[in-house]
Amino acid sequence: MYEIFGIDEDVRAVVESGGSQNQLKALFRKQRGKYLQESALAQVEAGETSVQEVLRVMKAGDEPPAGRPRTKPRQPRA
Repeated sequence: MYEIFGIDEDVRAVVESGGSQNQLKALFRKQRGKYLQESALAQVEAGETSVQEVLRVMKAGDEPPAGRPRTKPRQPRA
């Protein structure tokens, strides 16, 4: 699975102007980009892999996807 974000003039302008993550996400969607989670679920639906394998590889629950806040605070490790 992979995510490709093409750097075009629109993306360059947002970055140069100090734009927000939300602006970049909108441009990613405009490019018809798919997030890793979406690509993984498409592979599950196609029968190419299992939900368990996706969770294992993506270490679900360990770290939030980039740009997304944690749903619960991380507990300190003993």
